[in-house]
Amino acid sequence: MTKPLRASPSLWCCYIHGWKHNADEHDEDREYFQKLIEQLRCRHSDHYVVGIYVGWNADSGMGDILDNLGFWVKKNNADRIAQSSVVTMIVSSIGAITRADPSHSDEFIAIGHSFGARMLYAATAQSLVTAARQAHPGYPGGTYKIIQPLTDGVILLNPAFEASRYSSIDGFTRNDEHFRRTQPPLIVTVSSEADWATKIAFPVGQWLGSARSPRERATLGNYSPFRTHTLTRTAEAECKAANGGFTEQLYLAGLCLQRVRRRISEDRTPPPPVQPYKPFVVAQTTSDIISRSQPDIWNPDFQNWLFELISAVHVENQKQRMINLE
Repeated sequence: MTKPLRASPSLWCCYIHGWKHNADEHDEDREYFQKLIEQLRCRHSDHYVVGIYVGWNADSGMGDILDNLGFWVKKNNADRIAQSSVVTMIVSSIGAITRADPSHSDEFIAIGHSFGARMLYAATAQSLVTAARQAHPGYPGGTYKIIQPLTDGVILLNPAFEASRYSSIDGFTRNDEHFRRTQPPLIVTVSSEADWATKIAFPVGQWLGSARSPRERATLGNYSPFRTHTLTRTAEAECKAANGGFTEQLYLAGLCLQRVRRRISEDRTPPPPVQPYKPFVVAQTTSDIISRSQPDIWNPDFQNWLFELISAVHVENQKQRMINLE
């Protein structure tokens, strides 16, 4: 008896939009995401590429002034959606499909922007922490096993959530244990120093809501002690000068994602350590790469970088699967 022919491996890409967008077919976020999926289909023609656009009521439809005034209303809407577990259900369902056959090279990348990143992080953080703890070597000074959660990569763009929510993941930064050089990245966060919504509006709202500690007021991307990387326009030779592996420096589409060599402490305590190969990336970028305008995550330079990042994460995960099957 012959075995039935298997379908092509799949590449799933899920996107949750942020503030001032919706699921309307003419929304520019949706149109740009469709273009990203078309690019992925061209690059990965040997895969069945599936794009899932998660829409929610993040746009009042009544103009910029009322949209701006509704910032905290939309923040509460995002939290209610996250608490309903509907995003968790979406992520878990896709993860169950891509993990159904370990020998098949299926892939799942999840992307969230602004409040969409807030919802995505709420839906994935606990499972990421669980997977990381399960991969712990079990003794001080050991090396983690390869961490394999349901998502092959979580990308958070200008995430609008408190840095305090990230404390447990930043807690993996220890010199006692080590991550493998071949560990693919699990979270890649990119925040622009020019994003006024997360840099100015968010902390003002938090302060008015009685948040007083720096990590409660600041968003993740604007809390310097948790920052691990920079994303800058750097010459390829300079970016690749230190051969440190995927999570240490990565040159894609003319941009360099590079680990900072010294972390910052906001008080007089010793700065937290730099953990090589840590697969949780918190990067800050500049206004010439992502400007202050809401849809600027889709400008040509950054969109090309995002496309190349998804493809690079895909390749790294395929390498790791081949190693596991040997």
